[in-house]
Amino acid sequence: MMGAVVSAAAFRRLKLDHDIQKARADNLEAALRGLEDTKEAMALGLTPTEFRIYSVLRRHEAASTEAILMALYSDKPDGGSDYNIVSVYIHKLRRKLEGNGYRIESRHGVGYRLVRAEGGEA
Repeated sequence: MMGAVVSAAAFRRLKLDHDIQKARADNLEAALRGLEDTKEAMALGLTPTEFRIYSVLRRHEAASTEAILMALYSDKPDGGSDYNIVSVYIHKLRRKLEGNGYRIESRHGVGYRLVRAEGGEA
C-alpha cells in the first residue's frame, strides 16, 4: 500500500517536472523565433516601430489595424496614436520588404497580411 502512495507521488512529481520542462522548451522556442525575427529585421534595416509591426504580421495570419496599434502603443498611457499612423508605417514597411521577398496585402474588413513575394504565406 505504501508503495502505491509513493508511486503516485513520484508520478505527480514526474508529471510536474515534465510540465516544467515543456514550458521551458516552449519559452526557448519563442525566444529563438524572436531572435530569428530580430536578425531578419536588422538585415532589412527596420526601425523599432517597423519591427513591431513586422513581428505582429509574422505571428498572425492577418492583423487588424487595432491589433497593430495595440502592439505599437499598449505601453503608452494615452493609448497611442490614430489609425492613420498604421497606414504610414505599413507604407514604409512595404517599401523595405518588397525588395526582400515579402509583400504586405491589405484585406478589406480584416487588416494586413504578410506574404512571401512569390505567393506563399510568410
